[in-house]
Amino acid sequence: MLERNYRPNEAVYNVLIHGHCKGGNLSRAYDLYKEMQHSGFTPHTIGVIALIKALYAEGLDKELGEVIENVLRSCKVTDGERAKVLVQVKPQRRQHGCCSQSTC
Repeated sequence: MLERNYRPNEAVYNVLIHGHCKGGNLSRAYDLYKEMQHSGFTPHTIGVIALIKALYAEGLDKELGEVIENVLRSCKVTDGERAKVLVQVKPQRRQHGCCSQSTC
């Protein structure tokens, strides 16, 4: 977008992040998330939850930790929304068997 001299606003970034997560383009979603923050915008709950869930599902723990830290530190979310984010990423069994039901 920036290459085409288009400056997206906060709502556009949030919709694009959510759409890329749902469409399976996690790399682009994460890049947009970083671009959004660099541009001074704040992600909203729906886009953040989609990104967190996708990062978790792919096992991208470093990126996941970074997003969660940013959510809890600086996003425009209420205490209730913060709790919702944490509930959405509760530990689940990963596909590769690295985590048993009793330890998660």
